[in-house]
Amino acid sequence: MLNYISKIDWYNVPDELVWNEVAGISIDHENRVIVFVRGETPVIILSTSGEYIDSFGKGEFTNRAHSVRVDSKNYYWFVDDGNHTVSKYNSNGERLLTIGIPNKPAELHSGIPFNRCTDIAVDYKNEVLFISDGYGNSSVHKYTLDGELITTWGAPGTDPGQFNIVHNIAMDDSGLLYVADRENHRVQIFDQEGNFVNKIC
Repeated sequence: MLNYISKIDWYNVPDELVWNEVAGISIDHENRVIVFVRGETPVIILSTSGEYIDSFGKGEFTNRAHSVRVDSKNYYWFVDDGNHTVSKYNSNGERLLTIGIPNKPAELHSGIPFNRCTDIAVDYKNEVLFISDGYGNSSVHKYTLDGELITTWGAPGTDPGQFNIVHNIAMDDSGLLYVADRENHRVQIFDQEGNFVNKIC
């Protein structure tokens, strides 16, 4: 059993930073807590004891922050479903790369990145990303850490390999991908080339 203590006042941030909705959280390689919020300053960095370290991203994201992940090189990846992009930042808050065209969604359910992308799974060993896409698409995209598209799979529907809102994605130690197929009320499992393995429902 997991033991925990609830601490409502755990964090200490400047008064001008408004939390609003917390969309995503991740821990970087320096053991810093990266909080992605739907607010004026969307990225807030804390210590594990809740002390404020830094913040950034003002004016760089919409109010639809959705997910944040950290890759093997300690770069931060932010998913903004409001402007249909995934952005790579260093730990100093400098944007290094944007995948997708800001505010230009792909055609609905076309399989072309992105239409309201939602989440990322990072494969540290093979240094690739898997991006779930999303509210307006029915796909998973595999990318290099340099933002090069490798492959895409998925389509609208209820059959294996089809999706109805690809909402989250995670990877286990063997490299299998677990995709939250939200409105189909199931989790689908794939290998890294997009081959269907199993489902949980």
